Amino acid sequence: MLDVTGKRGFGAWLSQRTVTEDVVQKSEVLTNLTFNLASLGGDSSEIPRLQADDPESQTSEVLFNLACAMISAGDLDQAERTLNDAYEKGSKILEAEGASEEDANDELAGVLVQLAYVQQLKGQNEAASNSYEKLLDQKISDLAVAAVASNNLAVLKWDAPGRNARGLAKRLKSTTAPGLEYKLTKPQLQIMGCNRAIVNLEMSRLDVATSEIEALKTLAADSDNLTLIQSSQLSKSKKFDEAEELLKTIENPLIRKAANAQLKLVRGDFEGAANSLAELRSSPSAIATSMTLYEAAGMPEKASLLVKGVAKEWADSGRKELVLSSLRELAEMFHRNKMDSEAVGALRDVLALSPDDEAAVANIVIASSNMDYETAENYASRLPALQGMREMDAIELEALPVPRRGADMDKRRVRIDAGSEENAPKTKKKKRKNKKPQTLNPNGPDPERWIPKHMRSGARKKKKRADAVSRGSQGAGLAATEAASERMAHAAERAGRNVGSSGPTATSRPKGTTKTKKKKHRR
Repeated sequence: MLDVTGKRGFGAWLSQRTVTEDVVQKSEVLTNLTFNLASLGGDSSEIPRLQADDPESQTSEVLFNLACAMISAGDLDQAERTLNDAYEKGSKILEAEGASEEDANDELAGVLVQLAYVQQLKGQNEAASNSYEKLLDQKISDLAVAAVASNNLAVLKWDAPGRNARGLAKRLKSTTAPGLEYKLTKPQLQIMGCNRAIVNLEMSRLDVATSEIEALKTLAADSDNLTLIQSSQLSKSKKFDEAEELLKTIENPLIRKAANAQLKLVRGDFEGAANSLAELRSSPSAIATSMTLYEAAGMPEKASLLVKGVAKEWADSGRKELVLSSLRELAEMFHRNKMDSEAVGALRDVLALSPDDEAAVANIVIASSNMDYETAENYASRLPALQGMREMDAIELEALPVPRRGADMDKRRVRIDAGSEENAPKTKKKKRKNKKPQTLNPNGPDPERWIPKHMRSGARKKKKRADAVSRGSQGAGLAATEAASERMAHAAERAGRNVGSSGPTATSRPKGTTKTKKKKHRR
């Protein structure tokens, strides 16, 4: 996205109220002169002369226009100081007329927006964002100033992590206010339209983006920004061939090849994207990206040829640091792809340019140890000895006991107060009493423990209810009573034989019978 400067002419409303007629005429002339200097790209050498003119004629508008000219000339520090002076002059006049601070900020909103724009150009994005938000929260009455502030704030939010395209689209609505075409310059309107189209493309609102593009064609039909947006729209619609043909119309080779590489990446053509960027041999970032793309395409040999060719060109032009960094990156790529001999060759080229590079020597030792032990030993001897380490024989190292790890080491970790183990606090072990079950009989085990509870001597017998009614057919109650008495007699006889024994024996069951599960009786 593109930011917008707030350069535009001011009226002479301040000076008409406070100075004489002669000074008014002179300040108006200076205002128009500085406006032309700022907006039409005049000679920047005139700025010091105009700045040293009569202080009384340098109104807030004149200082503002001078600051805009300084921004165009790249003198951001002086522009910031001049804008502060313009704000101070204007606020003093408004304060003398009885205006509140809020009204003064509304009247001088253009100066404050331009100050925030200078902060944005200087890389102070957080301060600039806070300034824009503070102004927009005050509901600026000047729609043109509000549009510039909203656009520039949207640019800062776009570059920030976790951007919200829907929120940015809502923010850019103020750039479509009616009447702005009469208050803003043509480049400003074009930039705002481009930003709206970009946000709509990000949200995949192709119909809205198309209408924005059609509106932009009336402002600048041959703009590179417009061509890039159109190609992005075509690629969103999967019309890659048409987008590629459209990019060929861009005259700037850097923009054209970078955009072509981006288009090929969208199509998944890593080799084609790398080939496009490889043509930008004067750009180190483009060459580094091309090398990465060649590696992603499984073509490290092409990356090697590219870097070696570019390194030779850079060495001839005296760009030694770029040559070293590119060769180091090439060696790392070879190492990642397990191409040890090629990595050693690239690192030797680094040492030829920088003999004292210990990192390159160490990397040669690592790479050559996988294929040539003698070469590794040779380069290892060039490395400085490690401080605090004593020489030890390999046999001596093998004879050392294996260091103990885990729970054994945790047991030995005791907090030491005075720095020695003698002063470590001693922990006492607690003695625990053996707990016995609460139902334990001190006289020994119960001899009737093998008899069912309802048949033991201490068991309570159920009282027969007087009003109990016998159930079943006539005579069944008598038969059931006799059968039950027989069972009770047999059970008592067996219980008498088992009293005093430690448990049931194998002979307690008659031969040829199987153990059956006893049913529980209700009591």
